[in-house]
Amino acid sequence: MRLPILACTFGLLLGSYSLAQDSVESYVDQLPKGETAVRLFNGKDLTGWQGDPKRWSVSDGSIRGANDDSVPSSTYLFTEKKYRNFRLLLDVKQTMSPEHSTMHSAVCILGEQFKDTGENEFGFKGPLVMFCHDWGIWDAYGRNRVVDRGEGPKVEKKGDWNLIEVLVIGDRIRCVANGTLVFDFTDKPENLKASPIGLQLHKETRPQEYHFRGLVLAENPEDTLVTLKQRDIRTQAAEVAPSIVLSQEKTEETPEPPKDLFAQGPKPHWVWGPNNDAHYVISTKFQAENAKRVAVKASCDNFVTLKLNGKQIASSSEWQAPVEKDLTKLLQSGENELTAEVGNEGGVAAFIASIAIEGADGKVSHIVSSTDWTAVDRDSKQQVALQDKGELGVGPWNNVFNQPASDSGIPRDTFVLLPGKKKKKLFTVPKEEFGSWVNITTDPKGRIIASDQGDKGLYRITPASGDKETVVEKLPLNITSAQGLLFAF
Repeated sequence: MRLPILACTFGLLLGSYSLAQDSVESYVDQLPKGETAVRLFNGKDLTGWQGDPKRWSVSDGSIRGANDDSVPSSTYLFTEKKYRNFRLLLDVKQTMSPEHSTMHSAVCILGEQFKDTGENEFGFKGPLVMFCHDWGIWDAYGRNRVVDRGEGPKVEKKGDWNLIEVLVIGDRIRCVANGTLVFDFTDKPENLKASPIGLQLHKETRPQEYHFRGLVLAENPEDTLVTLKQRDIRTQAAEVAPSIVLSQEKTEETPEPPKDLFAQGPKPHWVWGPNNDAHYVISTKFQAENAKRVAVKASCDNFVTLKLNGKQIASSSEWQAPVEKDLTKLLQSGENELTAEVGNEGGVAAFIASIAIEGADGKVSHIVSSTDWTAVDRDSKQQVALQDKGELGVGPWNNVFNQPASDSGIPRDTFVLLPGKKKKKLFTVPKEEFGSWVNITTDPKGRIIASDQGDKGLYRITPASGDKETVVEKLPLNITSAQGLLFAF
């Protein structure tokens, strides 16, 4: 639970994506025009490669790097040719078993082949693009780690094939794993030079086994990542934000506000799963045939994303400011499902909600949160029993559904505008996923660039125009946050 802070209520429409089982062969025909794909591995033998035959062989159409005895120093299988600017696509799989080491492998690039410890003719000094178990760039016999693991551990398919793309243009090195950008790093020119490309079998006393396939290379590539999947994209339709006109006087023609559907009825209960720090998906199903009006009101300590029939309708990261949403035009015939994706940031945790249904006769019924609602642990996907934290009105939240307006009498989420003006809400930020946007700038195309103050990265916002939706996409940059932004180029 957090202390009150000044904040707005945010929400978004979440897209759904499914990933195909990708491999190098899926992208060979998708290389940009002007790029010539060269197969470094013929699928049969190690023609065009140099390495220790004790460690390297061909098995089932893939290159196998393995050891049963101790490897005194990292050894590499090198291409005979040197490369400087290139795109490399490969599939890699690490053998996982109690007997095998989890030590990472790598592709060595832009460095120097040399004779290493233990009469190893196939040693290497320079950048290692690491993958499997560890990720990032390691400068062998130099600066050690120069690029962190990034998203690598999250997207790795342990014990299975991983699609890797390495793009080198000038002094900039990028790596994509299974469609996700792992890093985007620009080095100093003096640290990089043309060299053979090598596959690594790491120094290790325990058995290791790696398989490599694909190994397609294009020299002098275009500046685009062909395997990068645009998964961090959100869209949202613009909506008119609540507002009042400055100096507006109430007249006889001013319509009365609609009935407060939550003024009466049974009290909802604060509920949560067995673990305060876990994330849960809490849901209930209801019907509202021929209803005149249907609305939901909810709050969560600390954050909640509400969905109706799988579509996001609201979100909030401040329990002191409950979300209220009219569902009347969003309902489907028959059964509807309200889902709350909830999480906490330390301390006590709880969620509360009430669905109000006004019938054609004006009578209002309610469906309120209780331990009868369904809950699933987001990470384990296992159903859990909800625990009752008390009905609406208990501390520390008290009657959060009856929060007073500010001293001016204007609700905290209402704009005060000049006559003839109106506000549109283009996008509501999912704080848990996109962070807290503390600064913005614009690019030459009129798009907005925003940054989280923590570790969520930078985002590009294309504002809605006309009937179009606002599009928000995470930028594939190796930048976690910023405290000030300027678009200079």
